[in-house]
Amino acid sequence: FGNPLFTSAKCESKINPTRTIAAAAPSEYSCEFGSAKYYALCGFGGLLSCGLTHTAVVPLDLVKCRIQVDAAKYGNIVKGFKVTIAEEGTRALVKGWAPTLVGYSM
Repeated sequence: FGNPLFTSAKCESKINPTRTIAAAAPSEYSCEFGSAKYYALCGFGGLLSCGLTHTAVVPLDLVKCRIQVDAAKYGNIVKGFKVTIAEEGTRALVKGWAPTLVGYSM
């Protein structure tokens, strides 16, 4: 099955006539630059890329902050994860995910 967003095209250059390139999507799959749909799609893409990736890093950030506060107790990243899970369970690793998701998605 072909990708509806890209179509193959032959390069019209005399330098390398066997080269194929990916052409832009046909107009039914695209939107006009600067239109409301364009900005809505860009905003949704930003929400997905930034909001979800920062939310996925919350456990690492939580352990990093705990190491900064009490380096003797948490030691390094691996020990920090082990101590956090041993003391509070795995649910402790996702503390603060909601404000992170909302904050980075705006």
